[in-house]
Parts: sequence; C-alpha cells; structure tokens
Amino acid sequence: MSFAQKANDNAGPQSEETSKHARARQGAPPGSLDDSLHRSPRVVAQLRLRQALDQSPTVVAQAQLSADLSASRPSAVVQRMYQDPSEKASKEDVKGRLEAGLRKRYGNIKEDVLQALVSAKLTLMDREYSEDKLLELQGKMESSGQDLDTVLSQEEEANQFAPRQVVSDLLSPDKFQELLRSRSQMFDTGTPSEHGPHTHRLQWSILYKAAAEGKLPMKPVDLYEQLGNPALKDPSADYRTVWDDVFDFDAEAADLIGAKSLEPNKQREKAAYSSPEWTLAHLAREGGPLKGGPLEQQLRRDRSVMNELGGGALLDLKGALIDKIVIKEMVKELLPMDLSAKQEREETLRTKEVAELRELYQQLQS
Repeated sequence: MSFAQKANDNAGPQSEETSKHARARQGAPPGSLDDSLHRSPRVVAQLRLRQALDQSPTVVAQAQLSADLSASRPSAVVQRMYQDPSEKASKEDVKGRLEAGLRKRYGNIKEDVLQALVSAKLTLMDREYSEDKLLELQGKMESSGQDLDTVLSQEEEANQFAPRQVVSDLLSPDKFQELLRSRSQMFDTGTPSEHGPHTHRLQWSILYKAAAEGKLPMKPVDLYEQLGNPALKDPSADYRTVWDDVFDFDAEAADLIGAKSLEPNKQREKAAYSSPEWTLAHLAREGGPLKGGPLEQQLRRDRSVMNELGGGALLDLKGALIDKIVIKEMVKELLPMDLSAKQEREETLRTKEVAELRELYQQLQS
C-alpha cells in the first residue's frame, strides 16, 4: 500500500456536510487539510503528503513519489528514476559489442586507447549530450561574431592541437594516419558536400567538452595522435583504419553497434553524431536542434557552396565564382583558339565585373 493510500484510509469516511460542520466548529481556514476533506481521495492524500513535506525531507520525497505514481502523472524526478530499463540495457549491449569488436578487429590495440575510443563512440551516439555541446559551440559563435573555422581553431589550440590543415584530396591510409600523428585537425575541402568540411572537427569539439567533464579517459589530443598508430589499420580492408569505426560510418562500423540489419537511414540515426553524413543532415535541416542559429546557417551555406562550386570555394569564394564564369563563357563561345588567344580571353573574363558574378555571389551569401 502506498503512502498516499495510507493517508486516505486514515482520513476515514466523512460526508461533505460533516466536513462543513467540523470547519465551522474549529474555524478551519479555506485550503487547510480539514477544509479539503470533502474533496477527492487523491487530493486528500496529496494535502496530507504536503504536510509531511514540512516535517521530514525523507518523508517529503517518498510522499511526493507516491502521490505522483497514484495520480498516474509522474514528475520529472519520477521519470528519471523509472526510465525504461531497456534503454540502459541497450547502451550496455552497444558498449560490449564495441569493446569485443574493436579487440577482435585490432588485435594489438592498447587497452587505454580501446576504452577511450569506446567512450568517444558512446558519447557521439548520445544525441542529447552532443547537441547540448554543439549549442555551446554555437553560443561562442554568437557571442564572438566569428565564423566556425575560427572558433574551432581556437578550441583546437586550447586543447593542444597543431594548427588545422586543409585537405583537398583523398588521402591514403598511410597519409591519413600521418596527419593524425601530426595532431592537426582537418579542414576537409575534398570531401563530398553531404559529409561536410568541418564535421569531424565538430565531433572533436564535443569530445573536448566530454573530456573536461571526465567522460573521456584520455586527453583528446593524445587519443587523436594514437589513431595514427599503424597497428590500428584494419587488417581485413587495406582502405580502413579504426577511425572508420568510430568517426566515420560504413557497414563495418554499423556491425560494431548492432545496426547492420537496419536499413541505411536507421543505421546512421543509431550512430548519430558518429556518422558525419547523419550529423550534417541533422544539424543543417530546418527546425533542427540548432534552431536557426549561426552554426546551422554556416553549415547550410558551406554545403551549398560545395555543391555549386566545389570545396575549394570555401577558401576562395570569389575566385571560384570567377573560375565558374570563365569556364562557362569559354565553353559557350566554342571558338577555335590557339593557346595565346585562349589565355588572353581568359584574362579578359577574369578581370571583367559581370552582373552574373555579383548575382551568384549574393545568392551564395544569402
């Protein structure tokens, strides 16, 4: 029997008329316990519990918990205490699969690196936590008026990373791991637009904050450098490294979190912020978690620029616009030209202020 039910039983049967006479005799003020005895049993129980709150903190908590449960309207405290146990079981299952899968795939992985990678993966799969940290990042952009690259570069410097490097080409596993060992983050202009040039930097921005809160058992910069260890190449696929299992997402990474049987969109949704493609689509969508703030706006703009002009335009938008118009105009003319004539025509087009250039520039900035 609950605390609320006991309180209701102790109140005993009383008619509304009897209750009114009792108030008249005792001068009970409206809203007091005696004033409320004619109300529903649930209200009586809650009022008795409210009195208990003034007497003992322990009784207060127990009483409120019982009242909430009996009313079938659990409070926030109750909701946290009575979460679906399957959610915790699912997280433990994913953790176990990750540990076992990474050990099997990378037999020489160090235990501290393994545990740090599992923690990093689980952190990035925690959507609520990751979004809170990205909103903090967006807050820095808002308060400083700086763009994403600048704010991320400041975070990277504060976490002892070397200056970021522009990566415009697809890197071999050896070259990629060499970059990781240099402790430089990637401004990835050579990646597809749906992946995004800064998505991995956003992942690590989340992890910087997780490390500061004790959720990552290794300094982010040390973990990043460890990912460059040649022993962490996937022996079953020469184009993969452990990076692909934690910070990118493919069929092998899906298998590690028990998502291989799901359809592709559901796989990425489960991987959450450990999947770059899901991350960018989720953050840049209208009505998404960034609520139209400057981070969302820049992610959208960068994606549009990459689609229209290529990743190099992120570093030199005006030059990319001119190049596009030059190529368009030269193809349109279809005139047989010798090399010197082509060079002269190209120079003319590059220096000419054309309305199309200004219009396209304005469209991409909006």
